[in-house]
Amino acid sequence: MKKLQLFLLVSLVVFASCKTTTEKKIVSFKQQLQTTFPKAQIDSIEAKDHFTEAYRVVLKQHLNPKNPSEGTFDHYMYVSHADYNSPTVLITDGYDSRNRTTELSKVFKANQVIVEYRMYGKSRPDSIPWKHLTNDNAIEDYHNIVTKLKSVYAGKWLSSGISKGGETTLIYKAKYPKDIDVAVPYVAPLINGLEDPRTNDLINSVGSDECRADIKTFQRAVLNNRKEVLALLATHAETKKMNFTELSQEEALEYAVLEFPFSFWQWGSGKCEDLPSKDASAEELFNYLNKISGFYVYNDAGFNKLLPSFYQHIRELGYYGFD
Repeated sequence: MKKLQLFLLVSLVVFASCKTTTEKKIVSFKQQLQTTFPKAQIDSIEAKDHFTEAYRVVLKQHLNPKNPSEGTFDHYMYVSHADYNSPTVLITDGYDSRNRTTELSKVFKANQVIVEYRMYGKSRPDSIPWKHLTNDNAIEDYHNIVTKLKSVYAGKWLSSGISKGGETTLIYKAKYPKDIDVAVPYVAPLINGLEDPRTNDLINSVGSDECRADIKTFQRAVLNNRKEVLALLATHAETKKMNFTELSQEEALEYAVLEFPFSFWQWGSGKCEDLPSKDASAEELFNYLNKISGFYVYNDAGFNKLLPSFYQHIRELGYYGFD
């Protein structure tokens, strides 16, 4: 009798184990995502590199994480699946997002979650509710997403971002240190005050004395040829279908000249030996200014795209100063 009971017990355990294993196999990764985010719209997208499947997930995110009754907005993220046993990389984009394979994800053959910053890109409502566009609310978005996805990915979590996204990576790690095992920010500007003077301190000391002097000579040459350079800007704007109604072309030119030293050293596209002389033609001056500073950010399309960023930097994050 005891042998029979033991046999039945073992059989029951084996049956239950097989049933559990079968159930797990039936539940696809997409189904797990849908269970994790029941109100989300989940669409398949192309899986690249080492990923086996990928999805665009549109969440119904709370405008105010502390008061759900204030409504929701559509919040976009991109989830790329590799293996349940692999680590997961969270990309805290500081602006709009696009799906791509990041360096950390390639290194670790990791799962990847790219989250667009609230109120940017596709996650931007037709009319931005400005009071809800705060860094604290964005951090709550990441915390909410990661907390839920840990039911799917129980392994190690890494986070990373670039520029404003790197800054967000650091702040998120500081506020919720247990959410992420390792934070790897790629460039993380932590700004002192609304207008940080340290950038100018660096600009006025980096490179050689001669190069810095040539930069100022170039800036003055552009403004001394303002009329001719503005005419070239007008032609360029017409060709590129750039409109300047939020900011005039005259203002755009002055901002581009002020921005020039920062862009020259920051983006790596400027070379001291390539700086036009003070006797250069207006066309040479305009072409080099356009190459280094550019005018996209000042035209209506750039202004509109980056408006959430302008608002956040002025309201809470700060920005680098102009000389």
